[in-house]
Amino acid sequence: MIRKDHQLKVIKKQESNFTANFNGILQGWSSIDVQMDRQVFRMINTHLDPLNPTIRNAQALELMNGPANSILPLIITGDLNAPPNSLAYRIFIDNGFHDVWSEVGKGSGLTCCQGSDLLNTLSTLIRRIDYILYKNGWRPEKAELIGESESDRTNTGLWPSDHAGVWARLENEGE
Repeated sequence: MIRKDHQLKVIKKQESNFTANFNGILQGWSSIDVQMDRQVFRMINTHLDPLNPTIRNAQALELMNGPANSILPLIITGDLNAPPNSLAYRIFIDNGFHDVWSEVGKGSGLTCCQGSDLLNTLSTLIRRIDYILYKNGWRPEKAELIGESESDRTNTGLWPSDHAGVWARLENEGE
Protein backbone atom coordinates (compact mmCIF):
# COMPACT_ATOMS: atom_id res chain seq x y z
CA MET A 1 0.00 0.00 0.00
CA ILE A 2 1.21 3.47 -0.83
CA ARG A 3 0.05 6.74 0.65
CA LYS A 4 -2.48 8.44 -1.60
CA ASP A 5 -0.70 11.78 -1.54
CA HIS A 6 2.47 10.40 -3.13
CA GLN A 7 3.12 10.63 -6.82
CA LEU A 8 4.73 7.36 -7.89
CA LYS A 9 6.40 6.74 -11.20
CA VAL A 10 7.70 3.31 -12.21
CA ILE A 11 10.92 3.99 -14.08
CA LYS A 12 12.26 0.45 -14.54
CA LYS A 13 10.80 -3.08 -14.42
CA GLN A 14 12.77 -6.32 -14.29
CA GLU A 15 11.94 -9.98 -13.82
CA SER A 16 13.82 -13.22 -14.14
CA ASN A 17 13.69 -16.88 -13.27
CA PHE A 18 16.45 -18.10 -10.99
CA THR A 19 19.17 -20.16 -12.65
CA ALA A 20 19.06 -22.39 -9.55
CA ASN A 21 15.78 -24.31 -9.66
CA PHE A 22 14.72 -27.71 -8.37
CA ASN A 23 13.55 -30.39 -10.83
CA GLY A 24 12.70 -27.84 -13.51
CA ILE A 25 10.17 -25.99 -11.34
CA LEU A 26 10.72 -22.35 -12.24
CA GLN A 27 10.89 -19.74 -9.51
CA GLY A 28 12.09 -16.20 -9.79
CA TRP A 29 11.79 -12.59 -8.84
CA SER A 30 10.43 -9.31 -10.13
CA SER A 31 11.47 -5.77 -9.31
CA ILE A 32 10.48 -2.21 -10.00
CA ASP A 33 12.43 0.99 -9.60
CA VAL A 34 10.04 3.66 -8.41
CA GLN A 35 10.40 7.41 -8.20
CA MET A 36 8.49 8.74 -5.20
CA ASP A 37 8.69 12.49 -4.90
CA ARG A 38 12.43 13.08 -5.52
CA GLN A 39 13.65 9.69 -4.26
CA VAL A 40 14.15 6.53 -6.34
CA PHE A 41 13.93 3.13 -4.66
CA ARG A 42 13.80 -0.52 -5.77
CA MET A 43 11.23 -3.04 -4.62
CA ILE A 44 11.89 -6.74 -5.22
CA ASN A 45 9.39 -9.56 -4.75
CA THR A 46 10.32 -13.23 -4.74
CA HIS A 47 9.31 -16.75 -3.74
CA LEU A 48 12.29 -18.94 -2.87
CA ASP A 49 12.35 -22.74 -3.20
CA PRO A 50 10.23 -24.43 -0.51
CA LEU A 51 11.89 -27.86 -0.57
CA ASN A 52 15.64 -27.70 -1.05
CA PRO A 53 17.80 -25.51 1.22
CA THR A 54 20.77 -25.68 -1.17
CA ILE A 55 18.64 -24.33 -4.03
CA ARG A 56 17.05 -21.73 -1.73
CA ASN A 57 20.49 -20.50 -0.60
CA ALA A 58 21.65 -20.26 -4.23
CA GLN A 59 18.52 -18.25 -5.08
CA ALA A 60 19.19 -15.85 -2.19
CA LEU A 61 22.73 -15.37 -3.50
CA GLU A 62 21.39 -14.73 -7.01
CA LEU A 63 19.25 -11.92 -5.60
CA MET A 64 22.26 -10.45 -3.78
CA ASN A 65 24.34 -10.53 -6.97
CA GLY A 66 21.46 -9.36 -9.17
CA PRO A 67 18.66 -6.91 -8.40
CA ALA A 68 19.65 -6.45 -4.74
CA ASN A 69 23.17 -5.41 -5.73
CA SER A 70 22.32 -1.71 -5.76
CA ILE A 71 22.98 1.48 -3.85
CA LEU A 72 19.30 2.41 -4.19
CA PRO A 73 17.09 2.14 -1.12
CA LEU A 74 15.85 -1.46 -1.34
CA ILE A 75 12.84 -3.42 -0.13
CA ILE A 76 12.53 -7.18 -0.59
CA THR A 77 9.18 -8.83 0.04
CA GLY A 78 8.32 -12.45 -0.28
CA ASP A 79 7.91 -15.99 0.87
CA LEU A 80 11.55 -16.85 1.48
CA ASN A 81 10.71 -20.31 2.86
CA ALA A 82 13.48 -19.65 5.36
CA PRO A 83 13.10 -19.28 9.12
CA PRO A 84 15.24 -16.67 10.88
CA ASN A 85 17.81 -19.30 11.90
CA SER A 86 18.43 -20.48 8.31
CA LEU A 87 21.38 -19.83 6.02
CA ALA A 88 19.14 -18.24 3.36
CA TYR A 89 17.92 -15.67 5.91
CA ARG A 90 21.52 -15.05 7.03
CA ILE A 91 22.52 -14.34 3.42
CA PHE A 92 20.11 -11.40 3.37
CA ILE A 93 21.14 -10.13 6.81
CA ASP A 94 24.87 -10.54 6.10
CA ASN A 95 24.37 -8.43 2.96
CA GLY A 96 23.05 -5.50 4.97
CA PHE A 97 19.31 -6.17 4.92
CA HIS A 98 17.20 -5.65 8.02
CA ASP A 99 14.09 -7.62 8.91
CA VAL A 100 11.15 -5.28 9.52
CA TRP A 101 9.44 -7.76 11.84
CA SER A 102 12.54 -8.18 14.00
CA GLU A 103 12.85 -4.40 14.24
CA VAL A 104 9.28 -3.26 14.95
CA GLY A 105 6.94 -6.27 14.88
CA LYS A 106 5.10 -7.43 17.98
CA GLY A 107 4.93 -11.10 18.90
CA SER A 108 6.27 -14.10 17.04
CA GLY A 109 5.33 -13.02 13.50
CA LEU A 110 4.36 -16.55 12.44
CA THR A 111 3.14 -16.59 8.83
CA CYS A 112 2.92 -20.23 7.72
CA CYS A 113 0.83 -22.29 7.15
CA GLN A 114 -2.91 -22.80 7.29
CA GLY A 115 -4.36 -26.02 5.91
CA SER A 116 -4.27 -26.48 2.15
CA ASP A 117 -8.08 -26.28 2.02
CA LEU A 118 -8.03 -23.19 4.32
CA LEU A 119 -10.75 -24.77 6.48
CA ASN A 120 -8.75 -25.64 9.60
CA THR A 121 -10.70 -24.58 12.69
CA LEU A 122 -7.71 -23.33 14.66
CA SER A 123 -4.85 -21.39 13.14
CA THR A 124 -1.89 -23.58 12.23
CA LEU A 125 0.64 -20.80 11.67
CA ILE A 126 3.82 -22.24 13.22
CA ARG A 127 6.68 -20.83 11.11
CA ARG A 128 7.96 -17.38 10.17
CA ILE A 129 9.02 -17.53 6.51
CA ASP A 130 7.42 -14.43 4.93
CA TYR A 131 9.34 -11.18 5.17
CA ILE A 132 9.77 -7.54 4.39
CA LEU A 133 13.50 -6.78 4.31
CA TYR A 134 15.06 -3.38 3.72
CA LYS A 135 18.35 -1.48 3.46
CA ASN A 136 19.92 1.74 2.17
CA GLY A 137 17.87 4.49 3.72
CA TRP A 138 14.65 3.07 5.12
CA ARG A 139 13.40 3.36 8.68
CA PRO A 140 10.64 0.97 9.79
CA GLU A 141 7.84 2.49 11.83
CA LYS A 142 5.34 -0.33 12.19
CA ALA A 143 4.77 -3.96 11.19
CA GLU A 144 1.68 -6.11 11.52
CA LEU A 145 0.36 -9.43 10.31
CA ILE A 146 -2.79 -9.61 8.22
CA GLY A 147 -4.96 -12.67 7.67
CA GLU A 148 -3.77 -14.45 10.82
CA SER A 149 -6.66 -13.90 13.20
CA GLU A 150 -10.02 -15.61 13.51
CA SER A 151 -11.77 -12.36 12.54
CA ASP A 152 -10.00 -12.40 9.15
CA ARG A 153 -11.82 -15.56 8.04
CA THR A 154 -14.50 -15.37 5.38
CA ASN A 155 -18.21 -15.86 6.13
CA THR A 156 -17.80 -19.47 4.99
CA GLY A 157 -14.94 -20.09 7.43
CA LEU A 158 -12.02 -19.95 5.02
CA TRP A 159 -8.72 -18.40 6.04
CA PRO A 160 -7.76 -15.68 3.50
CA SER A 161 -4.60 -17.59 2.49
CA ASP A 162 -2.38 -20.43 3.61
CA HIS A 163 0.07 -17.71 4.76
CA ALA A 164 -0.46 -14.64 6.89
CA GLY A 165 0.75 -11.47 5.21
CA VAL A 166 3.27 -9.04 6.63
CA TRP A 167 2.37 -5.37 6.41
CA ALA A 168 4.78 -2.56 7.26
CA ARG A 169 5.12 1.18 7.25
CA LEU A 170 8.58 2.35 6.20
CA GLU A 171 9.83 5.90 6.07
CA ASN A 172 12.46 6.86 3.54
CA GLU A 173 15.21 8.70 5.40
CA GLY A 174 16.09 10.64 2.23
CA GLU A 175 12.84 12.62 2.34
